[in-house]
Amino acid sequence: MIAHAAVLSGRGLVEYCISKLGTPYFFGAKMEILTNALMAAMHQRYPGTVTDKYMTKAKQKGQVGKENTDCSGLPGAYRGKQLGSAQLYQTAYTRLSVNEYKKWADGVICWRSGHVGVFAKIDGKYYVLEAKGIDYGVVQSVFDPNKWTCGLTFSDIDYSYEAPVEEKVWKGDNPYKEPTMNIKRGMKGEGVSWLQWELKEAGFDLKIDGDFGPITGQALRSFQASCKIECDEICGPITRKYLKADSKSVAPEQYRYGIDVAKWNGIIDWAKVKAAGKEFAVLKVTQKDNQIEGGFLRNYQGCKEHQIPIAVYRYVYATSVKAAEAEARAIVEVLRGREIEGEVWLDMEDKSLFNVGKSALTLIIDQQAKILKGAGYRVGIYCDRDFYAQILDHVDLAKRYKFWIAKWGKNDGTWANRSDCPKDIAYGWQYTSKGKVLGINGDVDLDLIF
Repeated sequence: MIAHAAVLSGRGLVEYCISKLGTPYFFGAKMEILTNALMAAMHQRYPGTVTDKYMTKAKQKGQVGKENTDCSGLPGAYRGKQLGSAQLYQTAYTRLSVNEYKKWADGVICWRSGHVGVFAKIDGKYYVLEAKGIDYGVVQSVFDPNKWTCGLTFSDIDYSYEAPVEEKVWKGDNPYKEPTMNIKRGMKGEGVSWLQWELKEAGFDLKIDGDFGPITGQALRSFQASCKIECDEICGPITRKYLKADSKSVAPEQYRYGIDVAKWNGIIDWAKVKAAGKEFAVLKVTQKDNQIEGGFLRNYQGCKEHQIPIAVYRYVYATSVKAAEAEARAIVEVLRGREIEGEVWLDMEDKSLFNVGKSALTLIIDQQAKILKGAGYRVGIYCDRDFYAQILDHVDLAKRYKFWIAKWGKNDGTWANRSDCPKDIAYGWQYTSKGKVLGINGDVDLDLIF
């Protein structure tokens, strides 16, 4: 499931945004299919913004069932890192003076508090490509320096400058100790100073005085809204992760996103899947009878044509070492001459495995892995959290294999702010079976890599 990143460039970002002109805007959407569940989640979390009237307008405009985005979701889909506008300000490699915008390179992020766009030079004129709002969608506008605070560049993007430009280098280390308790309105001390320092680095104008008053509270709520997390004005573990969205701390928004599919997903438009920002695909490779999975060759070719990294999985039925060997050899035969970038995942969930015993299942897994590794493939284990904890000898197996854990929660297609995230034990997380992705009819499994 490892997704190898392509080389990103400022011009590439501009071209991506141009290809998305006309895409509808919906608050909280990250270049994804707008569903009733997503609208309901945003309405519950931000009732003052995503009102009943706002949702009715989206429905009347025919946005439901189509790919939608908000302002930060547009560049985020290209980068493979979905960060809010405040986090973009935090994590920028440099901050450029708006007074020097004529020297900016294509792909510089135009920034003001609460909104971002993408700078572009087209036919000698200066424009901004932006997801402007529900009444506009993604548009190309004439760049007005009076409407923006600064430009932002990022270390993962290559830019081409025509002339030197003055740069302000990104922040250093927070001099205050990170708190371990929830920081709330009315508190004082170093933990509050840590919060205020991070908020100031996220573009909010406030004084670092260690006193959590109304100005700090408003800045915190605005930051939480930018990240699309709960606006509770409490600096708890989740908010601290988002505040630390830098090179030293991977925030949830910096996961890599993908799908896993089988023949029942039908004919897939992989160009649209790529455009939707999916960064890897896990394809079912063989069936119970050890024959090739229907649709595998078509899906494999589609991923290759659109440069989507591939992993594969096999639903394991073997209850003996002999049967395990046959399953593994069938996988090798199908993959012969075909390159995959990720793991071969052994899907351990069938009820026939429940009473085999931990030691026997370990032997089955190890024997399949021996054959697969001998053919040059990496091997991992897929299962749900209960199977992991109760059926497998996970302590021993974790010494040799990565785990991809299925945990769906309410199974409403979303993952953010969930307490059941298996990051403590897993390399990958299948977080829903009710996902919606452009290019795929019906529900699809959605995954992320930590």
